[in-house]
Amino acid sequence: MVFFILQLKYFIAGITEDSLVNPEVKKYGELGNKFAYVPKGIMLSQQERYARLRSKKNGAQTAIDDEHQMYKAVSPLKAGGITVRGYKIISHQLNSPEVEGSMIKNQHMNLAIHDHKTEDVEIAHINTPCNRFYHTTKSLEKKGLHFFSGEEKSRTQNVEGMARHLVWLVEDLKRLYEDESLTEEQRYKFSLAVGKLEMGSSHKIYELKSQVKKINKTHQELQKKQADLNGKKNERKKLKISMGLMNYFVGKMQLNAEINMLEQVVKSAKNDNEILRIAICDPEEKGQNNGILVDIYDVLKNTIESSVLAGDDPVILEQKKTIMLFRKLLGNHFRFDSLPGSELMERGQELMMFQLLNQRMGVISGVNCKSGLDRTGFVFAMMMGLIQCSQERALDIVANWDQYTADINSKMKELEYDTARLDQWLDEPVNPELKEIYRTILDFRLNVFDNLLNVRFIRQVGLNLA
Repeated sequence: MVFFILQLKYFIAGITEDSLVNPEVKKYGELGNKFAYVPKGIMLSQQERYARLRSKKNGAQTAIDDEHQMYKAVSPLKAGGITVRGYKIISHQLNSPEVEGSMIKNQHMNLAIHDHKTEDVEIAHINTPCNRFYHTTKSLEKKGLHFFSGEEKSRTQNVEGMARHLVWLVEDLKRLYEDESLTEEQRYKFSLAVGKLEMGSSHKIYELKSQVKKINKTHQELQKKQADLNGKKNERKKLKISMGLMNYFVGKMQLNAEINMLEQVVKSAKNDNEILRIAICDPEEKGQNNGILVDIYDVLKNTIESSVLAGDDPVILEQKKTIMLFRKLLGNHFRFDSLPGSELMERGQELMMFQLLNQRMGVISGVNCKSGLDRTGFVFAMMMGLIQCSQERALDIVANWDQYTADINSKMKELEYDTARLDQWLDEPVNPELKEIYRTILDFRLNVFDNLLNVRFIRQVGLNLA
């Protein structure tokens, strides 16, 4: 667990092992250049933690690291007679294409096939690598070196997942302008927003859903052809000279011809997928333009947010916040550097923004890595921390995470990490709104730390709280 925290040191201030064992000895722990404020009494005894886990089942959710379980998650609801039409599920994977590429491809393909087969549940897949390759790649790229391609591969594959999020966003807007409980002005603004999104780009939004379905269908066809290809290769391996030279050479010749034909079919299916993805978005600029999602990014930022949904109406503002979250993630995910004001963010902030977006859109989110322990455990602790955080401030804090944390960390360093001086500074009446934000960030860090200990404790004692 400590190793994984090191990998995400730019997301949360670190705690040393001394702090884990005895918080009275060391209230601050240094990891890289970040610090965490650990007040007295934050630690619970094993007995207290066990009692709390048993009563609240805190941290009992485990990673959904098998793509089939994402679909099976709604089976009890269906069996109970509950309508699940319109359920939205996202499997958020944390694996690295450099060393875990087959896991990513298999999950992506199987989820796409599940999504294609079912009409009552919509499933999306996103992969954001969260191991040592993330920071190593960033460090090398700053020096002009491009040794690893995991980030690029993930962004290309995530085209379908981001497109699905956009479709869900527009569907939410449509439901709002059809909601008769809203005022005429509110419904008009939401209908205008949908109109701008569907007609204000070079492609209509509803085409995205069709494109994603076509990609999912090609995944299904590709899986079948790949199975046929593997079957023929296995047949070729079983050929033995002992069956007779003539039979051996003739059989091998026939199988080689069939294998060559199937390899061309598989290659063609992969090319079809690539073409469909480029039409949605081309993060590596392989096509003539960058596709639908680039057009949409511009419409969201320069038309919907700045004009159509302008004003201080609380209902409008809430939906505008959801749009802002998606737009920032879109700009970061596909590195739209050519667009003015495009947002690039660290991986930790990106994960938090995905969590808030899924919460606001009612999307069931399943996080998984290879073992479902370290990376998944950390992100789960973070997700729980966001839920525990003041929801009024969560979005503002996450959207401006880098700036706020840089400010509070700088102040803590200035105060030489003295808890008394820090508390005194926070109590000063100067900039009370900003001070409250800093307190919320410190509380959030502590909650993530506490949640990590809960996950760690569950692993150690092997509790089955499901």
